[in-house]
Amino acid sequence: MVKIRLTRMGKKHSPHFRIIAIKAREKRESEAIEYLGFYNPVSKEYKIEKERVEYWLSVGAQPTDTVAHLLAKEGIIKIQKKKYNKKPGKKRQERIKKEEEKKKEVKKAENKNSKVESSKDDQEPESKQKKATKDKNATEEQNNVKNDSNKKNKENENTKNDKKDNNK
Repeated sequence: MVKIRLTRMGKKHSPHFRIIAIKAREKRESEAIEYLGFYNPVSKEYKIEKERVEYWLSVGAQPTDTVAHLLAKEGIIKIQKKKYNKKPGKKRQERIKKEEEKKKEVKKAENKNSKVESSKDDQEPESKQKKATKDKNATEEQNNVKNDSNKKNKENENTKNDKKDNNK
């Protein structure tokens, strides 16, 4: 079988390719049956000999994907999109169902929250005052606890100092 494919030319880091007709089992750099054009991926420049490519296609040569896209741009062939009739596997289907269920749960929770927030809007001034007093009480308690712990630490330090003085 004959393939129409690319063979690499050019220096390191500056590739350009020749479009060639070659036997399918040959290596990329093997001797080509015929040179059909070139393609420079850096500048997106390409040239194809239409008559010869059409000849090789009529004989049964198969273009690679990249060459097929170049030929389609030139209008020599038409590429048909692949149709996937197969459904995803069982695990993938299970994951999709779980994701859909999670989305539904999130939407339900958001709907409940929006209903609760709309009912709280009427009671908001009272609840804000209650929260403010609770916050003040909580901060006062925290300050009292800190002061008590500071006093205990100072007392402990004083007793240690006294003991040291007595020992001397």
